Amino acid sequence: GEAVAWLDDWAQRDLPPEMSTTYLGGAKEFLNANSAVLFAFGMALLIVFLVLAAQFESLIQPLVIMLTVPLAVAGGLFGLEMVGSSLNIYSQIGLVILIGLAAATPAGVASVLTYLAIYVAMTVGSFTALLMLRDPEGQNLETFADIAGLSTMRPALAWSLLVMMFSLAGIPPLFGFWGKFVVFQAAVQADLVALAAIGIAASVIGGYMAVGGKLGPLWQPFELVIIGGAGVGAFLVANPKFVLAKSGYAFKAALRGPKYSKDDYLELLSLLYAIFKLAKTKGMLAIESHIERPEESSLFQAFPKFSSDHHALEFLCDYLRMMTLGTDNPHELADLLDEELETHHTEDGQIQTAFQTMGDGFPALGIVAAVLGVIKTMSSITEPPEVLGKLIGGALVGTFLGIFLAYGFVSPLAVAMSNVFAADAKYLGCIRAGLLAHVSGYAPAVSVEFARKALLSKDRPSFFEVEEAVAALPPV
Repeated sequence: GEAVAWLDDWAQRDLPPEMSTTYLGGAKEFLNANSAVLFAFGMALLIVFLVLAAQFESLIQPLVIMLTVPLAVAGGLFGLEMVGSSLNIYSQIGLVILIGLAAATPAGVASVLTYLAIYVAMTVGSFTALLMLRDPEGQNLETFADIAGLSTMRPALAWSLLVMMFSLAGIPPLFGFWGKFVVFQAAVQADLVALAAIGIAASVIGGYMAVGGKLGPLWQPFELVIIGGAGVGAFLVANPKFVLAKSGYAFKAALRGPKYSKDDYLELLSLLYAIFKLAKTKGMLAIESHIERPEESSLFQAFPKFSSDHHALEFLCDYLRMMTLGTDNPHELADLLDEELETHHTEDGQIQTAFQTMGDGFPALGIVAAVLGVIKTMSSITEPPEVLGKLIGGALVGTFLGIFLAYGFVSPLAVAMSNVFAADAKYLGCIRAGLLAHVSGYAPAVSVEFARKALLSKDRPSFFEVEEAVAALPPV
């Protein structure tokens, strides 16, 4: 870029007006790419804005994020530059520790301590092994060439150094990998999925820079346009309208984590107890006024989280209404409940499959982008090696981006969606178990116990917690 600018300035200053300049080879490639970078950058910003708008269901929050996150990252990089440091393996350690502390949970603190213990041990071990290296005269070895043949002369020391270095790099299944794993796991459990994703990107890019890689060759916006554009286009073509309409919600749900907590399930069990007790003491017709106008019902309004969940409220009221109309066969009711829950599972599965399929396609699309880059390189085969090397490197970035996007982001996102959908489905499953127990004739406390047993162990209140909650309910 500087050479082209200098040549343009010289031509305008010293050449006659009737003469012009034309560029060939690498300079021509640079100018052609430079003219379209702004367009690609603008399209990338638009795509990011639309994705964030769908996630947050707002136009203000995406703008705030798009302004603050780049400034924060730029500030961090500027700080590294000011102190003469770089994004190396030790600055990576600091970034990972911050992710664990940001979780602000006991699990986050424990993960940070585990991570520090592993990396302190690996760092001390690595430097100890390096200090043990000596030449025949007893002098320290200082270059890689000096340790050539170490695996033959001192195999135990060579293997120890290899394991500790690979562990510091976080390569599975070594200790360093598990140290990072527990930190990212704590972040995800604290619903900081986006922060964990940033940690993934920082680990990959930081490792690349730690071995001397430069960020410049990775900036290939048109490779990203090819991969992302083709992937999103295939996503739009392959999926029905309702999947596309719910994809934004599913994306947000995957980042948010499960919708319901232990307290929400305790509230649900208390509501079921109140309904079953009212039905047992005053008959099923006593709940008819509550289920016909639940938004005006004093019974439902006493449980605000459930009342605000339109889907769960409609699900419960529909089946209570059927019971007031005479549905009292638990086997027939179970079949109908299972059919509806299977429908919800199928719809959620279609959304998850859509994202998983898009993730599976990204590596192939990365190869497509790389092949197109090779074709472009072949058209410049007469250029000098340094130009060809740059073009080939740019082409290989397509393969890197395809694999990185697939296995670093989109496929894990699809798995997160599946886990969230499965966890949230337990809310309706809890209602199903309680309704079937009630129709079978069990007492309210026993019906609620059936419902409690249907929950995942991590969200399930204890028997005594439920007993205490229902004892505190006002009379119905």
